[in-house]
Amino acid sequence: MSGVQLGWIVAEDEWDEFKREVEERCYTEDRVGPELERAWREWREIHSMEEYVKQLLRAVGLPLAHPEKTKGTRKQLSEKSTTQAWVTVHPRVKQEMKQYAKGNDVQEHEVLRSVIAQYIDGGLVGYVTEKLERAVPEVEAAVAELDESPANSDEADAGLSKVEKKRRWLARYLMDESETPKPFTSDDFGQALEAMPYRGSDSEHMRETHREPVLDRLGFIEHPNNSNLFVPVDKAREYADELEIPGPDAPAFERKGFDDLDTDQRTRAIRVAAIREAHRRGGKGRLTVGDVCGDGVFREGSPSDSGARSMMERAASTKGFTYRTTRDTMLLCNLDNVADDLLAEADVSPTDGATSTEAKS
Repeated sequence: MSGVQLGWIVAEDEWDEFKREVEERCYTEDRVGPELERAWREWREIHSMEEYVKQLLRAVGLPLAHPEKTKGTRKQLSEKSTTQAWVTVHPRVKQEMKQYAKGNDVQEHEVLRSVIAQYIDGGLVGYVTEKLERAVPEVEAAVAELDESPANSDEADAGLSKVEKKRRWLARYLMDESETPKPFTSDDFGQALEAMPYRGSDSEHMRETHREPVLDRLGFIEHPNNSNLFVPVDKAREYADELEIPGPDAPAFERKGFDDLDTDQRTRAIRVAAIREAHRRGGKGRLTVGDVCGDGVFREGSPSDSGARSMMERAASTKGFTYRTTRDTMLLCNLDNVADDLLAEADVSPTDGATSTEAKS
């Protein structure tokens, strides 16, 4: 379909500035029409970035619109020299602009002026940047004010909780002012705990309390082959692929040894092992204490006999599992009653063939 001439009135200096901006970005004057079409699409659509930055402005109590500027417009101008925007555009673009003007009870030239003004000001990126330039200093000031509240205060209005203050401080310390945080060791984390200006020290309790939340804040995880080294999640995926071992997206019990798992993770490992055993046997299976203490459930290490019994009993608290103590102690599993999320984690289905997933043995 051939294009049509727009021919709408526009301020001469703004039109000239628009054409210069097009030439600077595209290295040619021949892109004025296509760039105007792109500018129109960008101007009319509400991008998710706009919504996020508006939420941020609301959160810090700032007006959505700049006192002197709204989306794609500028301050009211005095009388200017005008010209006609003789530029070829797609017929649909001209029709959409006409419909927008009519539907919003504004003049066509006002729509055109708003579109080219936003383009000149940097497009959507420029629009969002302007709002962030106002919001970010307010956010920084608010955060600083929260940080100044007493770390050990129990008052409801004391700002951030003591725990959150510590975790945010630890994350900042470990980032070391770097734009992209660098890998760090377990010893580095301990040093951060010791250096923290709040109550606490490098203890096992402090490590267990703060390590995972701080890693989550940084987007880090244990190296897949070194539990004492913490790396960005995307790097951990790369290392796991290279080493052909479970990566950060695998369940914790497939990545860590028994001693590094918490109670819930150990219980989940036992349930998954029972599911796989039941799947191998056609839908119903069982685990003994010897199975749980052997090499088939945990990647490294194992519980004591009494510990295994305790975890098997805990595992039976979920539908589809039964803890039996008559004769031999066992954890029984019936796939027909197991929850879908557990079946998915075990990578089995009661409708699959009995040999589609091999049991860990």
